[in-house]
Amino acid sequence: MHAAGSSQRALGAILAVVVAVTAWTTLTPASARAETQRPPTHRNAAAPAATAPTPPLNVTAVPGDQSAIVSWDPPESDGGAPITGYTVTLLPFRFPTYDVAGDVTSLRVTGLDNGQRYTFTVTATNSAGTSQPSAESAPVVPAAPPAPVAGVTAVAGDRSATVSWGNVSTDNGAQVTSFRIASSPSGVDITVPRADGFSAVVSGLTNGTTYTFRVWASNVAGESTDSAPSNPVTPAGLPTTVSGVKVVRGDQSATVTWSPAAGNGAPVTGYVVAAGSKSRTVPAYATSARLTGLTNGRSYRVTVAALNAVGVGAPSPVSSVVPAAKPGTPAKPTVKVKGRTLTVTWRPAADNGAPITSYVVIGGKPASKTVAGGVRKVVYKNLRPGTYKIRLIARNAVGASKASPSATARVAR
Repeated sequence: MHAAGSSQRALGAILAVVVAVTAWTTLTPASARAETQRPPTHRNAAAPAATAPTPPLNVTAVPGDQSAIVSWDPPESDGGAPITGYTVTLLPFRFPTYDVAGDVTSLRVTGLDNGQRYTFTVTATNSAGTSQPSAESAPVVPAAPPAPVAGVTAVAGDRSATVSWGNVSTDNGAQVTSFRIASSPSGVDITVPRADGFSAVVSGLTNGTTYTFRVWASNVAGESTDSAPSNPVTPAGLPTTVSGVKVVRGDQSATVTWSPAAGNGAPVTGYVVAAGSKSRTVPAYATSARLTGLTNGRSYRVTVAALNAVGVGAPSPVSSVVPAAKPGTPAKPTVKVKGRTLTVTWRPAADNGAPITSYVVIGGKPASKTVAGGVRKVVYKNLRPGTYKIRLIARNAVGASKASPSATARVAR
């Protein structure tokens, strides 16, 4: 009985399982059955957590006046979460820091000191945290154009002026590299390096025109505002060379004439007339002068030079002169009578600076005779008896002397 009962219970359990499986297969969709029977997968596993971004890239800085503009590129990776902001850090101080939104990639940093060296780093932030700092930017030195140049002065030259100035009160953070000089009236504008100092010769000006000058200083940040103008100057040179010089000799003197010279930017104030070591200065309106105290018979080199405020101009071409006068009065001639022949002799007269060219023997009844300057004797022959008075005159290029005292001779019968 017991065995038969156990067999029946086992059979009933098997039938119940068969019925249950049959019912599930019948009532459950095929897709549900397939899903229930598929091995488990990770398709519905949770997404990985976000991380802090990588550092921003390519950080650069451009200096300005007490400022710098810092720029950068976004990080290579945002760490799986949007960038929410950037922080710019000022080095070497590491403070202050500057925060900007996540869509901004440049920032103007102000309040810096001109002349101070700065670098910058940038970090990126997302919901998971903040990146490591970027590589430092290249260093920059904020600067502004220099302060205006002071103390500009000018000294006139020949078609030029020497302009000088003082140093700037501040270079505003960048060393002065050059100075620019401009004239007024305009026409000349030059730039000189700072290494050349604080003065320069400005050429190409017009003599006789009045100029002032201004100076600007430059550094890497730009050019200063203009200086106050210099004192006015009028370039000028030495007067032009005197022309048309003529010299007329006189007795221990010479008379010199000439054509007026040009002042070359400054009015002619006078003329220097020179003959050897002798000279005199005459007013600007004069065009002639008489030099005295010269030595007759001596050759002199005569020049004329014009004067102005700059100095003495070049002398004129040399003119030569030998002062001279009419010959001196001859001494009383010597007369000798032999029979009816009269011989007249004499000593040379003073030539007074010009050679004797001839003598004239004045005989009264005998005809006058003219002989060369080197002759010292005249003979009269076949004279009639009587008394003769003989005088002598000397001649040179200047003129004739006074007649000598008379010498008396008697020709007997």
